[in-house]
Amino acid sequence: MKSTLPPSSSLTNLKDSNCSVSDGMNQAINFYVAKEVDVFFGPCCDYAAAPVSRQIRYWNIPMITPGAMARDFAIYKRSMFSLMTRMGPNLNHFVQLLLVMLKYYNWKKVKIIYDPEGHNNIVEKYCHIAADSIHYGLKKQDVIPDLRQAYFKFDVIDDITKNMPEQMGNEYAIYHNLIVARYNIETGALFV
Repeated sequence: MKSTLPPSSSLTNLKDSNCSVSDGMNQAINFYVAKEVDVFFGPCCDYAAAPVSRQIRYWNIPMITPGAMARDFAIYKRSMFSLMTRMGPNLNHFVQLLLVMLKYYNWKKVKIIYDPEGHNNIVEKYCHIAADSIHYGLKKQDVIPDLRQAYFKFDVIDDITKNMPEQMGNEYAIYHNLIVARYNIETGALFV
């Protein structure tokens, strides 16, 4: 029986990117200079993955990551991130799902409301990355020609209860059905 890959030994080196643009890039440079890398598995955090995945094309070293969820990783795949492979859920597919729901219910107005510190236990500023991807994904879409959207960030968690009536208001609450959805980043599932 022929094997696809020749027999070899593998050595795995681990370093922490600290979800930092500079730390992740520094670790990648150290691996590259020491000639200790044939493939990068990670970084998982979008902030660390971005500079590493931009640089690897010059080193001709592939990168596989469950991170890199932001929409820019898909949009600039060929020009900037050609050697990076994303595995797992990403926010581009979530925008496609939202468009299907909006079209099905004939909804034309969207308000994106989020907590910039939400889900920091998953990825630092995850809700900001998600809201930004949804905002620009909906802005660039051509499925619903007269779609209008507004974008509102709660800087302090207490602002949610204080500003929710004004931000949602009667225009969104009375005239439209409201779906509250939770996207599970670990499984890619949407709970409505």
